[in-house]
Amino acid sequence: MKIMVAGGGTGGHLYPGLAVAAAFLRRHPDGSVVFVGTKTGIEARVVPEQGYPVETIRVEGLVGRGWMRQVRSLFVLPAAVVRAASIVGRHRPDVVLGVGGYAAGPVVLAARIKGVPIVIQEQNAVPGLTNRLLGRIAGRIAVAYRSANRWFPSGRTYLTGNPARSGLGSVERRDARRRFGLAPEAPTLFVLGGSRGARVLNENMAEAAGPLGRAVPGLQVIHQAGPGRNHEADALRGAYAKAGVPAVVLPFVEDMPAALSASDLVMARAGAATLSELALAGRPAVLVPYLFAAHGHQTANAREASTAGGAVVIDQDDLTLLRTVETLGALLSDSGRLNAMGRAMGRLARPDAADRVVDLLEEAVREARPRVEITSGPGTAASGGAGEPQARSENHPVMAVMAVTAVRGKV
Repeated sequence: MKIMVAGGGTGGHLYPGLAVAAAFLRRHPDGSVVFVGTKTGIEARVVPEQGYPVETIRVEGLVGRGWMRQVRSLFVLPAAVVRAASIVGRHRPDVVLGVGGYAAGPVVLAARIKGVPIVIQEQNAVPGLTNRLLGRIAGRIAVAYRSANRWFPSGRTYLTGNPARSGLGSVERRDARRRFGLAPEAPTLFVLGGSRGARVLNENMAEAAGPLGRAVPGLQVIHQAGPGRNHEADALRGAYAKAGVPAVVLPFVEDMPAALSASDLVMARAGAATLSELALAGRPAVLVPYLFAAHGHQTANAREASTAGGAVVIDQDDLTLLRTVETLGALLSDSGRLNAMGRAMGRLARPDAADRVVDLLEEAVREARPRVEITSGPGTAASGGAGEPQARSENHPVMAVMAVTAVRGKV
């Protein structure tokens, strides 16, 4: 059995796909996985590092762009679908998994044209445009939050949770801190702004380093500044050093299990992958949703964690120096509250999410090719492992239908 994982662009889309790929290969050691993304997305670097082949297409997003760039994006779409159809035809996957991000669109459309079964996985509480449209042509939709159900058709939407990388929460705290050269018993804050970093968090913490260090004696910090943000990273190192706060400032944290295990508190954006990893690691958080996230999905994600009791939410417009120092200082000085928040965050975890998505992939192949026998491990779709279909509301399919119609004669 062969699966094709389409999409990416950010870690929030890519890492769930990688988690599903790993779960699929554990269940099907003789199977194979290929990714399709763009040359500019995080997948171009991370996927080969994880040992998977990756194909690329040229495609651009529509949401949050000026009208001229939107027009250009629409013009390149047919060529992107043609390129995607060539990739699908060459690899001949048994099923395509769309994980969101604009690279997923052309590949899933090409799969539909060629009759390849489609499953999409939606990570956020509010789906992005790509998955909203592709949900109309997908055979199965896996959602991480029940609140996403209303965007997708009934009978084909399954609550699976959000797949996340393995090993989260498995590193002993003292060992995790040792890996970063930090003191084994000191209060530790982990700051990350998603896979690309966040200028707002970087600038805020550079300003807050001194007052926060005085408010929390012994404070130490792990800070993911973001790739390419060298000026911001240098400013952070200088601010932490001036404040006498031991800090490890990195462009990208490769050892996420260790960073989460090392932390008493996490300050982060509210992307879907970040929240899933916080839940699996059982880490309390202060969440600052990205103000311009498409359809407000980070705010909706953060609300889910806050309602559960695992996070405090600060809107970006309210992220002042005083608010940061007061919030982080109070939490880092209250171990009882941190422990309670960590337990609440942990209750949001769905450690079997990746396996549930693999269940859906197997079901899709079995339905499309009923004579093909798929050998599955325990807890698979055959035993109802993917869960029951969820409720729905209508979503207009016009753009998806138009896109398929426009390129049908070109493939």
